[in-house]
Amino acid sequence: MVEKAEVVALWPEWLMQASIKVYADVFDVQTRLQQLGLKISDLLDAVRAAHQGRVACTELDPPLYIALSLWGHGVRRLRQRLVPRKWSISNEGGYCTVVSPDAALAIAVASGDANTGRPYASPTTLSAKGARTEEAISANQLSLDIRLPDEDEVEVADEQCETWYLLIYVDPDAAEVRAELSLPSGQDEQGRIINWVERIILPSTEVQADGADLPMDDLPDIDIEIKRRA
Repeated sequence: MVEKAEVVALWPEWLMQASIKVYADVFDVQTRLQQLGLKISDLLDAVRAAHQGRVACTELDPPLYIALSLWGHGVRRLRQRLVPRKWSISNEGGYCTVVSPDAALAIAVASGDANTGRPYASPTTLSAKGARTEEAISANQLSLDIRLPDEDEVEVADEQCETWYLLIYVDPDAAEVRAELSLPSGQDEQGRIINWVERIILPSTEVQADGADLPMDDLPDIDIEIKRRA
């Protein structure tokens, strides 16, 4: 396990240094994932599916579909792996996650920047996240008791559930896909996730360069208001 020395944070540096843990050694990664009820193969399979969905797109596809394809294929494959093991599906408000059998944690999928999968760097989601992510991060803070004393509270649906992110980044120069399962703790002014409590670095996956020049834009959370028809 690697203790992270530096991180760009909105919270005091001493607090971030004391709380952030980065697991990069394969044995440590495997052990930590087992504690969460996961296997490395579960996550890497979802990462590969996300990449395959993305490279299947062409320049004829709408740019939004390219982002949707990576995200959607990643979410679907992760659910295919975990639902048979009693995990459940949540699509509340369009915020798509898979939830552990004891409802202690949920996993969402998102595109990360070039720092994704690098133990000594600080990753950021590529796009701003919406209200659902803000609620999830607030729940993470409550569960870990790491909020500042004067920090405004955000209403959360379930304070017991931690929401983790499977971050994925396709590196065309290195011809690899890097990924990590990380627990967010804060956003920047644009709504991108930049602060993390814990990061579990996954082994990188070699890929073909086909489709690597496609944009890696991510999608914001989708909050869907459902009303009964009159």
